[in-house]
Amino acid sequence: MGTREVKAMGTWEVNATGTRDVNATGTRDVNATGTRDVNATAVDTTHLPAVDTTHLPAVDTTHLPAVITTDFTAVYATDLTSSLTAEYSHETSSNIVQRNRSSTSINEQSSLDAAWLYRTWSDIGGLHIPGLLGVYPPGGYVLDIPGSLQEALASAQYLQNNSWIDEKTRVVIIEATVYTPNINMFVMVTALFEFPQAGVIIGHIDMYPFRLFNYRDTYPISMIVCDWLVYIALGFFGARELFFLYRERLRFFTKFWNIIECINLLISAATIALSVGHAIISDHVSKEANKDQGNMLICL
Repeated sequence: MGTREVKAMGTWEVNATGTRDVNATGTRDVNATGTRDVNATAVDTTHLPAVDTTHLPAVDTTHLPAVITTDFTAVYATDLTSSLTAEYSHETSSNIVQRNRSSTSINEQSSLDAAWLYRTWSDIGGLHIPGLLGVYPPGGYVLDIPGSLQEALASAQYLQNNSWIDEKTRVVIIEATVYTPNINMFVMVTALFEFPQAGVIIGHIDMYPFRLFNYRDTYPISMIVCDWLVYIALGFFGARELFFLYRERLRFFTKFWNIIECINLLISAATIALSVGHAIISDHVSKEANKDQGNMLICL
């Protein structure tokens, strides 16, 4: 009562249980649960034409440079698609991913590999650098460019060949310091190139002149004499106020001019302390400059 069989190109069977079998060029099974299996026939590739490769030009590899592929990895921030006013988080790992450097020519200097290492602000030092689109932390990819022009051009060519600046780059900072011996003045030059989402480059240069070495051969004798007179006067008036404080005790602070003179002495002492700190830092910076031999610093 519940079975019907029709035979044409294939067999079609329907029974009371809800199963339908069709056997034609392939097999299709449909059951009451809704499952369908289709087994198509295999594709016949015996009649496909063969590809003629005899007329393809040969590739000349004699002029290709020898390259060596490395497994060198670098770390870089990818927060390029975020808002331009977003805060820079150079400490969190959410903005840091791994990148493989493509390849480098075997005749390149191995010292340039440091440009592919991500350095934090604690490794580099320094302060945050303000730009037109935001404030940038001192951390990033850093390359020390040698002082000679030929080496600097070679380093720039190396960076260009290896795509050091790519679509992930947000800012390139070039820092250099110029010293003029005849006037004993330094000029710190900071060139900032920002890469917004619009695909343009916004650049500007800031220059900060300053004097680092006070006591040199060109420093006037009159200035040295004035400095020593200030030191002597500060010592004399400081001893005088200490004597009045010892004699009057607490009544010393009831007089207005005594308080004013104490404030002046404290400000003068702080100025001298800053001068001593300036001399110590100047000596440290001069030693570092002699060690670097006039290198520039590029931070990405």
